[in-house]
Amino acid sequence: MRLKTNYQIGLIGGAYILMAQHNGQTGDTDMLSLNPKTMWLWEQLVGTDFSEEDVVNLLSTRSDTDIETATTDARNWIDSLKQLQIIKP
Repeated sequence: MRLKTNYQIGLIGGAYILMAQHNGQTGDTDMLSLNPKTMWLWEQLVGTDFSEEDVVNLLSTRSDTDIETATTDARNWIDSLKQLQIIKP
């Protein structure tokens, strides 16, 4: 899978906000708040092809998280991004 690249990240009031760019179209703006861990994941994975296992490995090595917790966190993150159509299959 791959993260879509038509997003900009802004820092607003200490929170990272992912904002969709719609090629000059007006209307609703897609926005998603990222915590420091998910921001770090975004930075590691944007522009690359990755799997759930890659996300698990990143999470488990960055924060000394056990594999079970990293797997749950990875699945939740990926499912959220799929639901928002931020990930390309």
